[in-house]
Amino acid sequence: MSLNCISREDAKDAKARSRRAELRSSVCLSNRRGFTLMEAMIALTVTALVATLAAAALHAGMDVRERVQAHRFTVDAEARATTWLGVMLRHPPAASAVDEALFTIAHNSDGDAVATFLSQGVETPAGTGTIWRVSLSVLSDGLHIRAIPTGTSQVRVPLETVLPHITHLDVEALQSSGATAGVDVATWRPDWPVVRSMPSAVRITMGDRLPVVYPVTPLAVAAR
Repeated sequence: MSLNCISREDAKDAKARSRRAELRSSVCLSNRRGFTLMEAMIALTVTALVATLAAAALHAGMDVRERVQAHRFTVDAEARATTWLGVMLRHPPAASAVDEALFTIAHNSDGDAVATFLSQGVETPAGTGTIWRVSLSVLSDGLHIRAIPTGTSQVRVPLETVLPHITHLDVEALQSSGATAGVDVATWRPDWPVVRSMPSAVRITMGDRLPVVYPVTPLAVAAR
């Protein structure tokens, strides 16, 4: 067999292999197709749904965080107000040092209590110095606790705190009713008729919170 004959056969085999490769390539390309319109719409819908759910989860998380912060602020404000009231009620001035009622309870047209009392516990050290007139009242924007200096101390700036979440106030005063079996009996009153003295304790209910009892003067215990 001559060399020319071998080279011709090799050329034929190479062309045949090339054609087979081209056929396989065309088959693969024919199997590769693009997305249909329906598939594209489904993909977009799923993507939009996932994005919506993610946004809703983020918004819910931020809302919960804001509510927790608001609740924490409310609790802290109530705690500070409770502590402040306790200190002020425990330090009334002597009756001989003032010419007005030491403690009064009234009620507004909505039935909420309006309490007013005199105190030397607004400034530190408590129990000395300026006498302040303290009032508790519910207005349209919440519970107002206001302290105003009396007499010649009016050069000082009034102090006020507002609890906007409190829309109802109930105040009661503890009055001694005399000794029974050697023990002083006391009753809670919605008013306070004794102008020149303080009650033994004051019970304050803010909104739907549990009542808080503030001791003012110790209860006297009669001897047996």
